[in-house]
Amino acid sequence: MRISYIIATLLLAGIFASCTRENQVVEPVKIVADTGGNATINIIPRYLNKDIDSCVVYVYYNSKRAPESIFQYNNNMVAKPSGGRPTASFKGLKLGDYYFYGEGYDASRNWVLRGGATFKVVDSIPGTSYTVLLDLHP
Repeated sequence: MRISYIIATLLLAGIFASCTRENQVVEPVKIVADTGGNATINIIPRYLNKDIDSCVVYVYYNSKRAPESIFQYNNNMVAKPSGGRPTASFKGLKLGDYYFYGEGYDASRNWVLRGGATFKVVDSIPGTSYTVLLDLHP
């Protein structure tokens, strides 16, 4: 009787030892910032807490750094008055990283102003809107 328990235990141990679980490799979804989403980013160019109304804002998708050339930006827009403030609105953006660069002109000081900032869209529910204050410098 004891031998049958030993044999049964060895058989069960052999069955458990021979069973292997196949773990599937699940690749994470790569987030690629681009158009075709639901988010809106409103860029307000400023210098010394003063809104700069004559400014062109460029956007570079899927990056936290500026491109090597001004011609590599994916899109640009002139800041237009919206709600009493100059705003460049980039609509229909997906999740991901965006780099914004602005070039403007301060007429009161006769200066050309430039500046850049990064922004990450983390939620793209329809109607999601973000506001970024883009600081410019001479």
